[in-house]
Amino acid sequence: MAAFDHGIKMIAETTGRPLARVAGVECQSWGPLESTLQVTTEFLADRVFLARQGRERFVVYFEFYTRWDRSAPWDLLAKSSLLSQRQSLPTVCVVVVFQPRGFRSLGGHFRLEAAGGPTQQLWVREVC
Repeated sequence: MAAFDHGIKMIAETTGRPLARVAGVECQSWGPLESTLQVTTEFLADRVFLARQGRERFVVYFEFYTRWDRSAPWDLLAKSSLLSQRQSLPTVCVVVVFQPRGFRSLGGHFRLEAAGGPTQQLWVREVC
C-alpha cells in the first residue's frame, strides 16, 4: 500500500497541472502547497497545489481512488474545508477514480440539508 501511495503522489507531483486541465481547471501559475499541520500533511501530502488563474488564487486538491468508496464525499468535504480555512482561499476538488466499478457520480456536487434547507455543499470535478 505504501508503494501505491507513493506512486499516486508522484503522479500528482509530475502531472498535477495537466490532470487539472483534464478536469477543466486551467491555471496560469501552479505550485505545491507546503503543509505545516501534521494532520494535513498526513492526509493530503503531495496532492495539494496552490494555483492562479488571472487574479484569482485558489487551492487544487486531488483525491485518488482505486475503487469508489461510499465515504468519499464526506472525506472530500472535510479535507477541502480544512484547506480552505487554512489558506483563506476556495478549494477546487478533483476526484480521480481508476476503476469505475461501483462508482456513482456525484453529478458535480455533494449537498447536505437539514431543518428544511441546505447546510453545506461541495462541488467536485470527476475524472474516471
